[in-house]
Amino acid sequence: MKFLLRSKTIGMAAHDGLVWRAYALRGSRAEWSVVGRAEEASRNARQLPRKILDFLIQTGARRLRVLLSGDVYMLTTALPEDATDEELHTALAYEAQGETGLDAAGHRLAAVRAHLFGMGGDRQSLLATGFEMEHLERLAADAENEGLIFEGAGSLELAVLAAHAQRAPLRRMLLVRERTSFYVIPENEPQPFAVAMLPIGIDVASDPAARERANRARERLSLQDAMPLSIYTPISAEQMRGRIKPYLGACEGIELTERMAIDELALPINAAGRMGGVDAICPWIGLPPPPRDPHRHGTVIMALVVATTLLWAGMRHYSMTSELSAARADKAAWESLESARKQAASESRALRDRQGALMAKKNLLEHPRHLPPGLLSLLDTLAGNMPVYSSLESIRQRDGGGYEITGLTRWQDGLPQLDAALREMGLREGMRREFGGLESLEGQYAQRFRYTITPGEDRP
Repeated sequence: MKFLLRSKTIGMAAHDGLVWRAYALRGSRAEWSVVGRAEEASRNARQLPRKILDFLIQTGARRLRVLLSGDVYMLTTALPEDATDEELHTALAYEAQGETGLDAAGHRLAAVRAHLFGMGGDRQSLLATGFEMEHLERLAADAENEGLIFEGAGSLELAVLAAHAQRAPLRRMLLVRERTSFYVIPENEPQPFAVAMLPIGIDVASDPAARERANRARERLSLQDAMPLSIYTPISAEQMRGRIKPYLGACEGIELTERMAIDELALPINAAGRMGGVDAICPWIGLPPPPRDPHRHGTVIMALVVATTLLWAGMRHYSMTSELSAARADKAAWESLESARKQAASESRALRDRQGALMAKKNLLEHPRHLPPGLLSLLDTLAGNMPVYSSLESIRQRDGGGYEITGLTRWQDGLPQLDAALREMGLREGMRREFGGLESLEGQYAQRFRYTITPGEDRP
């Protein structure tokens, strides 16, 4: 009976920078529940405490997974569909090395497709966290010394995000850590889905430098004051409320949750996630597989290769001799057909050129237009509805019809007026307007906006 319980029990340990928490979960791939928990205060994330290991052994856990805290990066890359998990990992590791500076050979990456959270992420974007190889090897050694199977590590930030996405996908998320916080913004027009690491943490109450960093973070948080905010903290909600409230801006819809409470929801969701790949909502990554022994079964394989090669060579010689005679006959017939094809192609090309010239003249005579369609109406609309503190940068005609508009604004709230005017113009002219988003300009108190006007019926 004890062996059966061990096979159905999985141990999970999580380190948030301050405390190790361990949980025993029991169940199946479809449903897991927490049946035990332990805690040990420790800032050392590189070694499993003795108390945590003893707890896991006592609960009968056979397998161990570890959630570690680390920075989350957003990568945009096209992955091959038929690649193995290790091939995907190699591609991601070198992509991350170029974008974040993580050493591809010395790190293992846990990554997930951003759209799986249901918060508006792009299908080509991935959220990834890197773990040092030496760190994972140390944790694996600690576990294996106690008879536990170390399966791999996952991102604490992404595990909490997975639980948050199921609870409140329309709310912003702020996971507070000791010195920094993991910040997630769901898609909400015109704001796209975004993640960031903000310089605001628990130390804001005790460190003057931390308070200065938190003031800068407040500017970023205040840009989305209209969206409600869920805050997850490793200390009590009451302690955190007094420390962090001055840096949250004017947001009123604030919900504080202690991270231990969210663990109870997050761990069952993520316990059975597949190790490797990018399609699990909480990604897990293990150590690389051991290299294969190149000498194993070498003699037998070599003999099979030689025998197969000789058999194939004999059959191929007979087949190619037969094909050579047929190919010579086909060549003669092909040369005759190729000559006729080239003559027909030359005549067809001349006729198409003449037809094209005639059609161009016909269209010019039937449809004399001195200006592209919709241009005068577009210019009138922009002249009469440009928001205050805003200016037009460029209007560019698109190759397939329509226009691209770029401008600068220092008053974002005036853009709905321009958007409505462009939509009315599009309804009159049979064109569709699309908002291309806002881009903050470094060193300026302005944002660049873009619109695309294309032929077709506009959407409400």
